[in-house]
Amino acid sequence: MKKITFRMSSDFHVHFRDGPMLKKLIYWIASVYYYAVAMGNTKPPIVSGEQVANHRSEILKGASESGLPNFQPIMTVMLVYGMTPEILEGAYQAGARVLKLIPGGASTGSNHGVVLWDLPRFYPVLQKAMKLGMIFSVHCELIVNPQTGKNILLYDQERMGIKYFDDVIKYFPELKIIFEHISSKELCQYFLDLNSKYVAAGFTAHHPYVSYFNVCNSENRIINPYLYSKPIGKFQDDINAVRRLMTSGHPRSIYGSDLAAHPSEAKENKPYAAGILNLPKIAIPDLWQNVFLFDLGPGKKTKQIFENFTSGNGLRFYNLPDYDKTMTLINKKWKTPRLVEGMKVFKGGEYLDWQIMKENMIR
Repeated sequence: MKKITFRMSSDFHVHFRDGPMLKKLIYWIASVYYYAVAMGNTKPPIVSGEQVANHRSEILKGASESGLPNFQPIMTVMLVYGMTPEILEGAYQAGARVLKLIPGGASTGSNHGVVLWDLPRFYPVLQKAMKLGMIFSVHCELIVNPQTGKNILLYDQERMGIKYFDDVIKYFPELKIIFEHISSKELCQYFLDLNSKYVAAGFTAHHPYVSYFNVCNSENRIINPYLYSKPIGKFQDDINAVRRLMTSGHPRSIYGSDLAAHPSEAKENKPYAAGILNLPKIAIPDLWQNVFLFDLGPGKKTKQIFENFTSGNGLRFYNLPDYDKTMTLINKKWKTPRLVEGMKVFKGGEYLDWQIMKENMIR
């Protein structure tokens, strides 16, 4: 097999940032992905309709200036304290199609996020989201035990968050929910047990590889901040569960790279910034080679599962128009760039046997 052609990939979880950082990243994102869901945890967070419109315009301007005017961002609005059904509807009218929750203190730009035990206070907002047909995109981590006030260990936070969303799903059974960046065997199993057409599972480009002890030592201290993300990588049983579900062909298993760039000083100085720079031109051929081909072997079924994972499943769940743009990977060894715009990239400096044909990165 010398080359293989798929429907062009889309990324259903990208942190574009804003300002200078967005300008650094936009070409790398828009040249590989047809759609990308733009997370709104900027500073300040995207909350109002005006902010949604401004952020969309900034992304589109950056893409156009990069020679990629046909790129399509999907806009999000953040679930923060002060959010109301009326504000949410205004954001929807301005183009937001996703309501995003990063619980307070859980990750970058989440200081205003609603903590999980306060979710019932915002059920009127979720009711409005369901009525509008928006997707509730959730970061499933409980940071602090509300009974004891003590911090929960990084590798337990996702597991401990599940019960709070179980209540939401029972109360709003027809609210579309996507569990983003799943990293634990418990959340994989919870998703499978739900078996709901209204609930999807999102997977990154790094959780199929990164284990807890790649990031932290036995004393739970971060030793490799460049592999530090939220949720943090777990253990081998968790990695195995993530890979099985990613490659299972499940119709609601969806690719969301969680591309999250930080300048070097933010990654190297305490408190370490959470986020991994999953460069798209590395992520797509790497997932094809080292997850799908490695786990499933070559064949038409593997190609179909990969294409659905990186585009089709997300298009259907997000109810987005399909497209006929394709992407070809060629079986040709290359060395991945270690840095982009001075920032270290995930799997940078390694060799891959597959790469995206250069002409596919021009629209």
